[in-house]
Amino acid sequence: MGIVVLDAVTKRFEARQRAIVALEDLSFDVDRGEFVSIVGPSGCGKSTILRLVAGLLEPTAGTVTVEGRTPSECRLARRFGFVFQQSVMLPWRTALENVRLPLEVIGTDPLRALIPPSELLAMVGLEGYGTLYPRQLSGGMRQRVAIARSLSFDPPILLMDEPFGSLDALTRERLHALVLQLWEANKKTVLFITHDVYEAIFLSDRVIVMSASPGRVREIVGVDLPRPRIDATKTDPAYIRLVQQTLSAIKEQ
Repeated sequence: MGIVVLDAVTKRFEARQRAIVALEDLSFDVDRGEFVSIVGPSGCGKSTILRLVAGLLEPTAGTVTVEGRTPSECRLARRFGFVFQQSVMLPWRTALENVRLPLEVIGTDPLRALIPPSELLAMVGLEGYGTLYPRQLSGGMRQRVAIARSLSFDPPILLMDEPFGSLDALTRERLHALVLQLWEANKKTVLFITHDVYEAIFLSDRVIVMSASPGRVREIVGVDLPRPRIDATKTDPAYIRLVQQTLSAIKEQ
């Protein structure tokens, strides 16, 4: 049994003229400590999946469980952190104050946190930047703050919704290395949404390929590339083969 389990999940949104079926009969699971990415055509329900897992949406049919509980129960128990495509930093708070925010919301003294916010900033390569405001940081730096913030209360599960989609290629590669470093050090369970197949294969243990709307699991690609993943991984024939396999699964729809 996986840590995250979706069983025959359908999600329907009611519109004025007709119902829109975003997901239909969707089933998959994610094991503890596993890094799983979801890719697929635009509109296939990738982000909807994360919101169901986070308990921000309820399935129309089927079930979603996280650690054997409902997503809402796990959210209230602070079992996962969420990283969005945009950093969503509060502009009137410094980088350090933004990282502290979840701790303040749940009433935890930052000085008593398992990993102090200042150490989290150092972990994501922003030591010495804590007093700067969002407007003084680059897009990549703001995403690093967002990652640090998601780790502030040490959740065992990370939900990441296209966190690098708006960044330039070089910054994205640097953040790939950072996320893998943090994941290998902490072995958190990661569910990662992306439109970038190359990114998905490089980061993941498995890649779930979605069908066009309504979203279903079309194929699950196991990524048996050795870790740690490094730049040379991208020239490995096995990496290129897996990328081509995944792209073909998306295109042949």
